[in-house]
Amino acid sequence: MSLEIAEFAQAGFLGGLPPFRRIVLEGAVPPKILKFTVTSEGNEAALYFSSVIGRDESLTWKSYSEILQQGIKLAAASLRGLFGFEMLSTDLNEGVRSFKPAEFSQLLVNHGRKLEAGEKALVRYGQMFAVFHKRVDEDWAKIDFRHHVEVFLKETGRFDLHVKSLLRHMPAEGENIAVIHDLGKKPIFQFGNEEQTERLRKLLEKTQVPVYVVTDDHTIELHEQFQT
Repeated sequence: MSLEIAEFAQAGFLGGLPPFRRIVLEGAVPPKILKFTVTSEGNEAALYFSSVIGRDESLTWKSYSEILQQGIKLAAASLRGLFGFEMLSTDLNEGVRSFKPAEFSQLLVNHGRKLEAGEKALVRYGQMFAVFHKRVDEDWAKIDFRHHVEVFLKETGRFDLHVKSLLRHMPAEGENIAVIHDLGKKPIFQFGNEEQTERLRKLLEKTQVPVYVVTDDHTIELHEQFQT
């Protein structure tokens, strides 16, 4: 079921992209991709979104995931019903520094108590955005946690494989946009990496789909970067 999430336009990683007037979450595309329908200046496009972090920083993501789940567990103690918590995106570095489980859990409780069975809400905590879904009423509480962060296990020079995987899940027809949110302090996309540059250039010559790579510092559209 699609869900319009206008507030998601305030996510920091979207700041370097063309502004979207409307954002609708369509759901997950296995294994770790989110699909949105976005509208900009009257044009509608399908946006395929991937969150990724390099293997050297996987422990940072693991730590963040654990404190996030701690907050979710605290919230469940004050709610009734079966819920789903699906994280859409986050600023990992900010989150590790400033995350407060008790504060976050109270936010979930406030949302959860307003939801009727079957209803969904967009939850924002700093730069972490998630969909909170009350599935059914129960006398007890459980909150299932889901995310779409992928740990890139291969060498940095082979980043094209991640881009290729994202493009492979897009239909041939229609207007598509690819967005890769690199969560790490040390981005996987690296200027001057000769192997990465050559492999990406060859891949981009085969597609016209805009491919944006977003980090804490900048947003890059790969076709513009490589002039393909």
